[in-house]
Amino acid sequence: MNGIFDFFHKIMKPVTYSCSNFTKSHNYRGMQDAWKSYLEWLPIPSDFYDDEQFYKQFPSIKEIQLPCVYIEHENQNLEVIISAEDLKEEDLNQLCSLINKRIVSCKLENKRAS
Repeated sequence: MNGIFDFFHKIMKPVTYSCSNFTKSHNYRGMQDAWKSYLEWLPIPSDFYDDEQFYKQFPSIKEIQLPCVYIEHENQNLEVIISAEDLKEEDLNQLCSLINKRIVSCKLENKRAS
């Protein structure tokens, strides 16, 4: 029943949906083709969690403001590369570009630290 409610909520009033980023990557038919292609192209695996799933997967993490994009390092150490604030400002193309830049930056910083 919740799934049906969510489906209609996303169609009827997408701007009021609890995850404002949903409207950037999805439409009433599901995941946008551009976002799906981008995720398939990414050289690293990606997972998506709602708030409840996130805190279940990472129970020791309390300081991350959701939604966000992060890289998971060893021992569930998370590095936020796109903050909730960043996500407010980006459209889908800008978001993909920003993710690319931050992934490269993160990898370079980690190589220097090694």
